[in-house]
Amino acid sequence: LGYVDATSATADSDENVVRRDPKDMLPVFLRFTQALRMVAERNFPGVVSALEPIIHEIPESGGEIHSLLATAYLKLDRFADAQRSFETSLRSVAPNRRRLFGLGEALRNQNKLDEAIAYYEQALVLSPDWDMPHRGLAPIYSQMKRFAEAEEHWGRCGEADPASGYYRT
Repeated sequence: LGYVDATSATADSDENVVRRDPKDMLPVFLRFTQALRMVAERNFPGVVSALEPIIHEIPESGGEIHSLLATAYLKLDRFADAQRSFETSLRSVAPNRRRLFGLGEALRNQNKLDEAIAYYEQALVLSPDWDMPHRGLAPIYSQMKRFAEAEEHWGRCGEADPASGYYRT
């Protein structure tokens, strides 16, 4: 969760930084695991209720907490909040395809299309055959009247999932 492995996040930082005792972080861990269960149950308001206090009480909370919170914000159409949480997450942990894609989704839903494209493209660099960034890029390019690029991404969706109904012409 970001508070246990102090060496990975702080190898180049000040050695005098005070760290919380991992034993004292047990309640945070328990709330985080509770939030994971709520995601599985699709209880996104519950996820927000469980995790928002953590990020306010413990600002150095790990990227995983911010990422999970951002996912809940997306599901609740709180796109600006999702953007902020994904950005915080990406500053504290290594980027992965889901975080990059999620940030692209948050940006697309705020009509920040050029920024969204950049994050979808980064997700594709990490996972070229993953269809989700293509599903994000295709409608953006259609909206921007960049139809050749839209067609390319719709085609990639069809290649990744032939049952989807997307196809190349």
